[in-house]
Amino acid sequence: ATAILALNRPEGAYIAHLGDSRAYLIRNREISQLTRDHSLVQRMLELGEITPEEARVHPMRHIVLSGLGRQDEIEPEISSFKPQSGDYLILCSDGLSDMIDDESIRHTALKRRKSKTICSALIQGALEAGGKDNVTVIVAKWKLMPNLTTCSEICLTHDKS
Repeated sequence: ATAILALNRPEGAYIAHLGDSRAYLIRNREISQLTRDHSLVQRMLELGEITPEEARVHPMRHIVLSGLGRQDEIEPEISSFKPQSGDYLILCSDGLSDMIDDESIRHTALKRRKSKTICSALIQGALEAGGKDNVTVIVAKWKLMPNLTTCSEICLTHDKS
């Protein structure tokens, strides 16, 4: 099983993850993947054995090397970033990232204003693209004001079972 979580603190936002669930940051209309998949295909990609295009469709892309229940002791990968006003943080399962590429995630998010409508549109896009897995999406948008950080969040899930 994979897991991803985010924690918003006054000093910054923290992300912890295991497996192939992902975190994306959209800032200044650009998208960046904040996490690195803990998968066999990601390792092959890092070793230069396959291209990013081959990785997206590789038959072994779902072999997870680190995840919940895979070993006795687990250590999640932890990263952080300093949120800016207008940032979107998107946490998602591979049910989204396998079906919709990063640019389409960015485009979908920027066409909408509210976290709930972004989640709905991303899930709908994954399902329309063939939705072979459960799709979980969490969107957080930051609004920074003097001495206050607010973050609106929504989570929607589509269960294929």
